[in-house]
Amino acid sequence: MKKKKKKKTNNSLDARVYAGMNSREALRIARELGCKIHPVRRTGEVRVSHQKLKRSRKLSDPSRRKDATRPFTTWLKRLLRKV
Repeated sequence: MKKKKKKKTNNSLDARVYAGMNSREALRIARELGCKIHPVRRTGEVRVSHQKLKRSRKLSDPSRRKDATRPFTTWLKRLLRKV
């Protein structure tokens, strides 16, 4: 049985994406990757989408909550692998 090799990324951004990271930093990395960021009305959240991934993710506005959620950081890591 052969082991699957992990796909190596040369991005320096990959090392900066971790669970529980600051949401301002997560949004900045998302902008660098070319994500579109739309405010969601009356909820204090922003919706982040990218053309290479089908689903978009919501994130609390940095003024409301400091840390980024785990699903958002895993979404960013998945995006880093595709870009």
